[in-house]
Amino acid sequence: MKQAVFFILLLIASIISNAFDLSKYSWKLYFDPSGKKSLNEVMKEPEKSWKPMIPGAKWDAQGFKFPRKKKDDARIVWNRCKFDLPDNFSVKTPLLVIGAIDDLDETYLNGKKIGRTGTETSRYWMATRKYKIPKELLKKKGNELYIRISDLRGDGGLYMPPFKIVDSSAPKSVAVLENPMKMRKYSQDIKISFANENDAKKASLAIAPLPDNKEWVFSARWDDNKFENLKMRDLLDKYGYKGTFYLNSNYRNSKKDGKRGTDYARKLTKGGFTIGGHSMTHPPLTQITRNEMFYEIAAIKVEREVDTDIPLPSFAFPGGNFQNQFDPKAHSDIARALTRCDFHHNTYRKFINSDKGAFPEAFSTVCNVTPGDRNSDCARFDAQVAYITKTERLKQTSPNMTLGIHVWHTEKGWKNLEKSLKKYANNPKWLYCNQNVYAAYRYQFKHSKLKKISRQGKTVSYKLTRLNAGDLGDNVPLTIIVKNAKPVSVSVNGKKVAVSGDYFNIPHDDKEKVPILIDAMNNPTNLAEPAKNLSSSKMPGLAFFLYFDKKADCLKLRCENKSDKAVENMHVSFRLPLLYKKGIINMEFPGIKPGAAQTVRLPLPEKETASEYNDGARYFMAQVDFLHGKKICRFYATAREQKNRQNLINCPRDTALVSKPILENELDVEKIRMLSKPSSKLSGVTNPGWRKKNKEDALKLGRKYVNIAILDGKMRKQFRNKQYYVAVFEDIKVRKENAFIYCLTGRIKPEFVFLNGKEIKTSGPISGLKPGVNRLALVFKINGIRTSSLVLSLSPEGEIVPRKPF
Repeated sequence: MKQAVFFILLLIASIISNAFDLSKYSWKLYFDPSGKKSLNEVMKEPEKSWKPMIPGAKWDAQGFKFPRKKKDDARIVWNRCKFDLPDNFSVKTPLLVIGAIDDLDETYLNGKKIGRTGTETSRYWMATRKYKIPKELLKKKGNELYIRISDLRGDGGLYMPPFKIVDSSAPKSVAVLENPMKMRKYSQDIKISFANENDAKKASLAIAPLPDNKEWVFSARWDDNKFENLKMRDLLDKYGYKGTFYLNSNYRNSKKDGKRGTDYARKLTKGGFTIGGHSMTHPPLTQITRNEMFYEIAAIKVEREVDTDIPLPSFAFPGGNFQNQFDPKAHSDIARALTRCDFHHNTYRKFINSDKGAFPEAFSTVCNVTPGDRNSDCARFDAQVAYITKTERLKQTSPNMTLGIHVWHTEKGWKNLEKSLKKYANNPKWLYCNQNVYAAYRYQFKHSKLKKISRQGKTVSYKLTRLNAGDLGDNVPLTIIVKNAKPVSVSVNGKKVAVSGDYFNIPHDDKEKVPILIDAMNNPTNLAEPAKNLSSSKMPGLAFFLYFDKKADCLKLRCENKSDKAVENMHVSFRLPLLYKKGIINMEFPGIKPGAAQTVRLPLPEKETASEYNDGARYFMAQVDFLHGKKICRFYATAREQKNRQNLINCPRDTALVSKPILENELDVEKIRMLSKPSSKLSGVTNPGWRKKNKEDALKLGRKYVNIAILDGKMRKQFRNKQYYVAVFEDIKVRKENAFIYCLTGRIKPEFVFLNGKEIKTSGPISGLKPGVNRLALVFKINGIRTSSLVLSLSPEGEIVPRKPF
């Protein structure tokens, strides 16, 4: 199947016929401190009691502070959306679909209850709401949707899209994605002999869901470049467990010690453990530019595969971050980036969402067992294993119990964890393996095909079409179950394989196995020509060099073979950033003779039109798989575009001014208030002045984000353990009335908010913006060296245009 078909199917799956998007309308909320008001009472509340809100973000994140009477009391908040239906909207069976509500809800449309979700619903705080709407309830004009939300603990709200009315009777796309990762295929001939002709007639074959026909996989995953990972590897190995360590780039730690590179990674993989991708620098993927997102995902694959000579098919999101209420396309774009880099496994079940382009046919995932990062709790370990193993739905979709997430254990935590590991070791119905084994098996389970060819007497012939092990990430055999009869003997391509009761395992062909050597040549400054006598350290005489020719709009891959052996069966996968609609382009070549060279030229495909896909520097990757002598090898050639870092645009990321640190005794709140007047000259807030714009701002952050992480180098030492402030100024031009803006951060909230010379006391969105130029000033109090990024999210009720850059 062509790559274009994959994205057509992605579009089909993500668009429901006649879907009506409620998120584009005005939403407001009302806090009921008594928790006892009825719908009729709430509908009579004056308009000033209702506050504007964003569907898709929890209340606390939006700055709303709804107190609880007592620690364990629920907070009751009503959410309201008024909307009109477009003239062309027509459905037979309307259905309200909301991605998730935290925690419980009662939902009403035009005065009638249409649905509720209570504690009897499994994982109610993240369950998708699907409520049927009586067709007579929907009106062309003047519809009112009310949702009474009970928040039991933590933060709450309408926090996960979609927010839609769809036609539940409309036909859904049932197309199954065939091999979305574009992996190489090959075939094997199977012959099975039975005791008699009758057994041969009634026998049937099926691919087992797990290797050796096991019931469950038990694995482990541990994130980040921690030295304690080595201790964890030894503990797991002691009791027969295997797992995967999800690492960032060694460059992230190189300034400290530089000891978490190749040697560290190889020690972790000793004894059947593997490495997974965790990005290069651990950013929240949804808050950076699309080009930076692709780089973070792709470059870690190159670096850590070269470190270990083991493929990386599995990825863990930094901070678990794969969705963003202020960037609805981020989830699907992360899925596209993972697909382009052949990461077909990840450690977050909630990521799998066909509406977001994260198809179950493309990605496998796990059921996490999290007894505690520091103080591992044996009872919690037991309860989670019991819940997972008793839930048939999980067994069908994600039959992988995975222990994790961080190795931060106290002495007591290590002891408790060892007790639990000892308890659950050696279960004959479980397979103990790393994530590579599981990922490789589950993808081929979904995309391998068994076809019966013929029967002659008591011998039956089959053809198995399966996927290349190097692309899958592991040499794990495929388990075939024989039903209704017991096989006597089995051969694959003429070679006998062992039969174990009612199943047998089919190994990969020798030439289709994983590479044993992996190397790379990176071109970080996009030089047109490689250095003279450039050669691989692992494969002397070989060189693969990639160049992005911006003028010709193409990639040029220079391939040289100065060794004494031919490069044969050469397969090149060009993996392109998200700017390009087609992301994987495969080419086959016979090879390169000793002493020869050739250049592969790839004209780049059609581009996306949305401007955010062009933000930042593009990163290109060519993956070359080949035989060199008798060795299966892989070589990565990468190139990164050089871009004008001073090319700032009208967006909060590029136009907001951020002060250098202000010590508590230097803070002049009145001066900042006065400077928030649009006509005031921003001559400085503190003696040190403003933080200068740097390349990280222009290359990495998304357009809505303002970097307030200001400490570096000497400044970090100077302000360690001190209270200080940061002031942020942004000029905003408003074209429409009733506009408002949200100022959100991950860790800290503004101490002071000033708009046009006035202090704003807000527990939510900032209103009061007037048509014309406005100036917003925010003051953040920062404890020690804690830092964050400020989100300036604009209301759908007003078009807001930032002023020209300073």
